[in-house]
Amino acid sequence: MNANQAIEASLRRVYMTLSYTSNNMAAMGSFDTKGTHTAKATLEFIPLTTLTTKVEIAVSQPSSIGDAGMDQTIDLEITTDKQKFTWSGKEQVMSITHIGNLVLPNDETEVRMELTDTVKGNVAFLKTVKLPVYQKTIWDVLKFDEVMAEDQLQSPDPLHCCGVHKEHGGTVLHFAH
Repeated sequence: MNANQAIEASLRRVYMTLSYTSNNMAAMGSFDTKGTHTAKATLEFIPLTTLTTKVEIAVSQPSSIGDAGMDQTIDLEITTDKQKFTWSGKEQVMSITHIGNLVLPNDETEVRMELTDTVKGNVAFLKTVKLPVYQKTIWDVLKFDEVMAEDQLQSPDPLHCCGVHKEHGGTVLHFAH
């Protein structure tokens, strides 16, 4: 394990950093794993004008039964002119991966929200789930063998967005999908 922190403070500014790294290993019978976990955070505060933070987390945990991991980033920026929050993340457990992003900006002309979300994974496990009503597997009922290979990864990619335009005479609301 390794941890470091630093703080700089004055009447005009506060700045802090923190970093952490950890390595681990375990072996129990036929199961073994060896992973790395890291985190890094920064904060800057300037009175009456700026607050910014950033947090980054990374976890990698490969094992004898499959890999697991996570990457997360969070940013916050608040100034007198704009505010913005951003989150992005990726998680993986064996062959399933989730990726998500969220952006919330606010400035003098517009407030927005953007959200993307993706899940990728192998759906071959559906060959083992039998539906009693049909006496067939979900794979067979949905006829996946006609449209994809058993080892092919699937990934729906929805994007959701909405915003408000700020105008002197009023506001305009818009949505996108």
